[in-house]
Amino acid sequence: AECRWEGERVRASQLGRSAGDWVRIHADSSVSVDARILLRTDDGAVIAMTYQGKADRPPADGGVIFTAPTFETDDERYGWLNRIQAVGLGRRTGSTLVYELYALTAGA
Repeated sequence: AECRWEGERVRASQLGRSAGDWVRIHADSSVSVDARILLRTDDGAVIAMTYQGKADRPPADGGVIFTAPTFETDDERYGWLNRIQAVGLGRRTGSTLVYELYALTAGA
């Protein structure tokens, strides 16, 4: 699946076939997600993103996935990503899963 990230400070696409995700649907229909992906920014930086998540039911059934992404990069332009914890939610829009991510920081 193709991945595109569009944000205020980062615009990136999945780097080749560098993603893996593991989804478990439990007996009560809740969902656990474990995902890893490499992104290449539009200006050439490489960012590793890892996240775990939970949903009360599968996104195809209208469930919302709550996630907690972290990022790693050696590119100084995006070093701020190494210092944040993100939280987000994912919703299915047609055949696409769209995530909204928010950065948690310790302050100014």
